[in-house]
Amino acid sequence: MKNLALVTLLTAFSTLMVSAQTVEIKTVEDMISFSFETVDNLYITNTKTLTAISGFATLKEVKNDLIISDNEGITSLSGFDNLVSVKGQLSIKGNIHLTKIDGFRNLENIGEVLSISDLPATEIKGFSKLTSLEHVYLTSTFLNNVNFLSSLKKVGYFIVISKNQYLQNIDAFVGIKQAGLVEISDNKSLLNLNGLANCTKLHLFLLSNNDALLDVSGLAALDSVETSLVLYENDKISSANVLKNLLYIGADFVLDSNSSLETCSDLEALLSSGNIKGDIIMKDNLPACNKATFMTSDSFYSSPKISVYPNPSSSTTVFNLMDLNHNYDVRIYNPKGALVRDYIHVNGPIIINWNGSPSGLYFYQISSDNKFIQNGKIVLE
Repeated sequence: MKNLALVTLLTAFSTLMVSAQTVEIKTVEDMISFSFETVDNLYITNTKTLTAISGFATLKEVKNDLIISDNEGITSLSGFDNLVSVKGQLSIKGNIHLTKIDGFRNLENIGEVLSISDLPATEIKGFSKLTSLEHVYLTSTFLNNVNFLSSLKKVGYFIVISKNQYLQNIDAFVGIKQAGLVEISDNKSLLNLNGLANCTKLHLFLLSNNDALLDVSGLAALDSVETSLVLYENDKISSANVLKNLLYIGADFVLDSNSSLETCSDLEALLSSGNIKGDIIMKDNLPACNKATFMTSDSFYSSPKISVYPNPSSSTTVFNLMDLNHNYDVRIYNPKGALVRDYIHVNGPIIINWNGSPSGLYFYQISSDNKFIQNGKIVLE
């Protein structure tokens, strides 16, 4: 009986070491003692004493989220080389001294979001086995390229590349043929869009405030945008003629405040085709690109453009709040009427992870400046 009890105890201990629920790392000792193969969530956040993140050689799967954020002392991040899957989001954010990321060499799957933001990283290595992502956010980094994502072939919904002041190209995205929302904004050193050369279909495209961008020739293959296409305040773009290959725009076509934009002559067929289903807004460019402005009371600038998808959903819902003039408040209520999510003063996409939420009918309400904008239902399966 004693031997049986010992075997049972050892088996239970072994199982505990293989998997765990949520693990939080706060100290070097926490990191050294980590020995799990699977965790539900792993959080490395708001640490004061860690200067480097390394190891985690035993970890193979994170069932939900891996969050590495707001660690003041961390300068390098390596390891995670046996991690294969993060089923929720992988977020590396707000580590104000993190300059180098080198790891994740066997990571094959991120179920929802890869978000790298608000850090001075100049070099990222690894991630070479990632071929598909749902959402990519690269914002406020010091990267000059995104080559660590060169194996990507598919992005299901969002690609947001914003406020990366040294980023010169997005060539790593050349394997992507279609995506949802693509926002490329406030990248002061971006020279071209050649990384989109094979992209034929988008849900929405926003290109704004890229001060060094000379042309949009990388969009030559684009033939369909399900909602709006917007080029706004890109001061060095001189020609939009490459957009002549577009066959369909499901909402608005906007060329606005591009101060060097002077060549739009090849767009006549597109503008007169009837295949732009929203408004045509061409203003505050050079004169030759201001000649076709048709605005209605329901234009891109006078009313918000909001879409919610997928709906029904089993894991993630995206609120696409794309408007240059509005901030939104979004509130979501469960079937009993209790407030379960609350987003204040948002301009841009919201990605809602429903992990652990009961299925059923949810209700949302969207307002702006204390004025009602829209409400609706979300079916969570």
